[in-house]
Amino acid sequence: MASTVDVYHLKYDITRQIIKYPSNKEYYTEDYTQENEKNDSELVLKGQTVLGMGDKIEEDNIEEKAEEEFKKIIKQAFHSVSLPDIEIVTESTSTKILTILGSETDEGYSKWTWKFNASECRDCDLGPDSIEFECTGNVYVQYERMNKFLNSHVIQYKMNRRILEYGSDCYTDCRPCEREGAEEHFDDEMGYDLCGEMVIGYNLTDLKEVNNKADKLVQEEIVQEHIADYVDADIHSDKIVKSIGKVGLYNWKWKFDAKEDEYGCTLEYEGSIVIILKETPNPNIPNPNKKRRFTTMAPPRKHMIKSTKIIPLFSGAECVNDNK
Repeated sequence: MASTVDVYHLKYDITRQIIKYPSNKEYYTEDYTQENEKNDSELVLKGQTVLGMGDKIEEDNIEEKAEEEFKKIIKQAFHSVSLPDIEIVTESTSTKILTILGSETDEGYSKWTWKFNASECRDCDLGPDSIEFECTGNVYVQYERMNKFLNSHVIQYKMNRRILEYGSDCYTDCRPCEREGAEEHFDDEMGYDLCGEMVIGYNLTDLKEVNNKADKLVQEEIVQEHIADYVDADIHSDKIVKSIGKVGLYNWKWKFDAKEDEYGCTLEYEGSIVIILKETPNPNIPNPNKKRRFTTMAPPRKHMIKSTKIIPLFSGAECVNDNK
């Protein structure tokens, strides 16, 4: 079985920032301020989407997918604004100011870049006015051969909690025949029997760093998330005994009883944690079925008059956004 996988991404880093607000002071009201305009009109798109994975992918298919994904991203990059026509060119000699330059990366894959200022004109009751934007973008195909598995330090934990003694409040309003059912309810509510793993880090070599990261995970993910459900974790934290194993890595053990306040139950906590070194799946290998998520995206502005028209110059391509 191959230990590596070929991955093609389409990466994007796009911003639209206001650099000049409308000069007409009457444009803004008590209900609609420059801060509202900023939230409505500015955006940041950062991330990546998977174009293909595997060792039998034809690069022509990757380029075709890249172009299709680029069209989708462009719609997001210029949605809700009414800028002049934006032209996609393959030559930097275009006379248009608003151009997206299509080129190639050093590896020969598709790349699109732009940086221009553009005014959004509006015809409203207060007369013509404009907002000026600085628009920047960098969208490109990236190829990478990635290891399917990485050496990682992992926390392995086993822990349980059970009720030793039921509090009197567990039986409030219970008839004698209902006491057993009430106890089963609180067993399900308060008890647990958990085992599992959490990755501390990948390709770590410093034992001090491994121990510090593991200690933080134990305190934040184990102690606070599980022990602190019904009792004060800080009071009982000294009952979690931490020691150092033969190879210099921490381990933890605990077994103690504690009273919870709401129902008066006595709970027994027991558990152990060790750190091991093992190979785990590479988290950087993308999931091709995962939907693309944009970092931020301004919502459509309700007072929009018209929309942007993008004119691509790809062979046989259609306009990617033309709502006129």
